[in-house]
Order: sequence, then structure tokens, then C-alpha cells
Amino acid sequence: MSIYQFSSGQVADLSNEIMKLRLSHMLWLISFNKDIIYKRLKLSPVIKHDTCEFGLWYYKNYKQLSDYNRDYIELGQLHEKLHEIAINIINHYQLTQTVKEDDYDKLNRIEIKFMAVLDNFHASINSFKYSVDALTGLPNKGLIASILHKEYAKLKRLKVSNCLAFVDIDDFKGVNDTFGHIVGDQVLKFVAGNLVSSLRKYDIIGRYGGDEFLIFLPDTDIVKAKKILERTRKKIQALVYKLNADTRISLTCSIGVAKFVQLDKCYDNINNADKALYQAKQLGKNKVVISA
Repeated sequence: MSIYQFSSGQVADLSNEIMKLRLSHMLWLISFNKDIIYKRLKLSPVIKHDTCEFGLWYYKNYKQLSDYNRDYIELGQLHEKLHEIAINIINHYQLTQTVKEDDYDKLNRIEIKFMAVLDNFHASINSFKYSVDALTGLPNKGLIASILHKEYAKLKRLKVSNCLAFVDIDDFKGVNDTFGHIVGDQVLKFVAGNLVSSLRKYDIIGRYGGDEFLIFLPDTDIVKAKKILERTRKKIQALVYKLNADTRISLTCSIGVAKFVQLDKCYDNINNADKALYQAKQLGKNKVVISA
């Protein structure tokens, strides 16, 4: 799962996990410095960068976090270098009973830089929390637009087929007018959850505004995108929101889909999907329409 598919709770958990790992690494450095001061390095265990607590966490999360922020890549490089220097210090001490001043200075310089980059990464995760729509737990308009601009930049170097789709809940205003906005919010959250479950794990969906959702379908041609989105449309059509024992709310959605390609600007792709959505509405709603 990509970080862009994390709920606000999962982002908060990630933030807390990073702070615990930061403390763990600080305690490791303090312990290592004490071993140097009290000449206990011959007893210090040799810990490789990919087997310590931080290393295990780093490589476990590499796929979902390395694309999110370039600091993550630098974190791994600094962490590996840090352990490499520590192991060199231990090995040298066990042979000579001395520690090279240059190695010790280098260890502390790398540790300071590592902590600074880790703090920057943690700050970006915290700011990410405010890019998640509070109601649905999906990326908000600003975040989904940022994701699309990153994907658009990749088009110049990657020859892949991607698609983009707008989803709009049909007659949603009637739900708000009839049952009130609190119920409307509950229905919106209900639909959002079902949209997510109808897509593949690596598809990205965000709430674009109101009852509109924007879906990015990576490595997907227009034929395959139509099949996926027809499946999504049918799933929403089959939904019945149970308000109470006597009241059921039936739902449908209209979907416009377009190829995500190099045009004058990234926004033109969003505009093409939006035009296709408008056409789906004009044709009677509850339809998937492909952009011309």
C-alpha cells in the first residue's frame, strides 16, 4: 500500500513510530559513546545497518515511502554509512585498543546529519496528516493534485499507459436536501469506502471536492480502465445505505475516464476526465464514459 492510501490514523501511527525510532537511535549512539569512553568496545556487538531496529523498519517500508519523499533515500544512505563507521571503529579497536580520532569525528558528523534528515522526514509526515480529508480519510484535493503532478513528471522517462477518472455520486444533493448534511456525510463516507475496495491496491483515489472523487490508475490502458471502472460503477449501483429500519438510500455514480498522457499541462488530463464525467451525466447518469 502506498502512503497516499493511508488513513489519517495510519499517518499518525507512522509519525509516532518515527519518533520512537529516533529515540532508539539516540540511545544506541549514547551507549556506543559510553563504550568508547570506558574502553568497552571489545564487548560491543557488531550490528549491521539492515538488522538494527531502524534498519528493519526502513527496508520494510522502503517501497511505500521511498517514492513519497527524497529524504527517505538519503536517510538509508546515511544510516548505512553510520553503521559502517561504527563497525570500523569496533574492528580497529579490537586490533589496536585505540580509536581513530577521524573515525570518531566522522561518526558524530554523520549522526548529526542523519538526525536532521530524519527530523525533516518526520515533519513532512506530520504535514501530510493535514492533506488527508477528515471525513473520508482519502487524500484531499491539494494532495491528489500533487500526486498527479509527480506522476505527470514521470511520463517523460517512463513509457507506460496510465488513466485518470472522475467519479461523481448521482443526485447527491437530494440526499442532503432530504435527510440533512449529517446523513449526507455518512453516505459520502460509505461510498468512499466502497470505491476504495472496488479498486486495486496500487490505484490512488482522492476526494476532489463535495461528492466528487478523482482516481489515478497506473500502468493501465483505456480498455482495462473501462473494465475496472464499470466494476466500480456496478458496485456503487448495488449499494443500499441503511439509514434506519424503515429507510434505505439507493446510490449510483457517474464516471468519466481519460488517458493520462503528456499534454500542454497536467491539468489538461483532469479537464478531459471532467468533460467525460459531464457527458456521462448528460447521457442519463450511472454510466462510464471515455474521453474522446
